[in-house]
Amino acid sequence: MKGCKGVCNRVNTGRPFGDPYPTHALCRRCQIWIKHEDLIPHEWFKLVCPCCKARPKMKSYRSKKTQMLTKRL
Repeated sequence: MKGCKGVCNRVNTGRPFGDPYPTHALCRRCQIWIKHEDLIPHEWFKLVCPCCKARPKMKSYRSKKTQMLTKRL
């Protein structure tokens, strides 16, 4: 995998139950869930993956309308 240095094997926590984004972030390059306290600060971005230095996905892309509809059902 390009950019992945294998550090993610030591930090890998698995996907949490429920809504993971308040406590975890998803690194798309390494395909792992990382706790917010395990992310490292960077010059240009707020937080990056400790393994590949890519910006992790910090929030869901679901729209507010979709979230409201799923709450009603």
